Amino acid sequence: LASWLVAKHWNKPARLVAAVDHLGIIAILLGSRSRGELHEVGTQLFEIRRLVEANRDLRIQLSDLSVQDLDKRVELIRGLLEGKVLPASLDLTVHAIESSDHGHLIRLLRVYAQTAARLGGLQMVAVTTATPLTDRQLDRLKAIVERQVGKPAILAVAVDPDLIGGFRINYGEEAADSSIRTEITEARRILVR
Repeated sequence: LASWLVAKHWNKPARLVAAVDHLGIIAILLGSRSRGELHEVGTQLFEIRRLVEANRDLRIQLSDLSVQDLDKRVELIRGLLEGKVLPASLDLTVHAIESSDHGHLIRLLRVYAQTAARLGGLQMVAVTTATPLTDRQLDRLKAIVERQVGKPAILAVAVDPDLIGGFRINYGEEAADSSIRTEITEARRILVR
């Protein structure tokens, strides 16, 4: 494969590097699929992304090159995640840290989680609710989402009490927001006119 890649014409050397990098990510995910761990890896990557996104100090420490060097950033994430997530999830998170500059870590983790879902023939769906959902509610929401997207889905659920009530759903380029916070914001905007 490496010989074939090198023999091809690349108009920019960086594209060859990006292709090899992408194949490495796919290889890790396919290995996870062969071990029956792909669903869990995708879910864990989504949860790691949510953790980093929600914690500003952690996000800065992991992605701002001026704060600390790469070895310290990798050491920090290993200390947080080792033994708590599957090895493939940790490897991909470390790779995202090594590959990202300021502001791209969250995007890379999302792309890796979405790639895991696609390789599993699934749609990754991010659901944010104001309060935890019961198993019955999750099953009902999953059935509705799967009908909407037309394929099996992985629901990555997060709780954000600031929504007050309702939920937000994001999948691919689509989003639905029926949170009370959004409705209050919209009502406020209309009243101000």
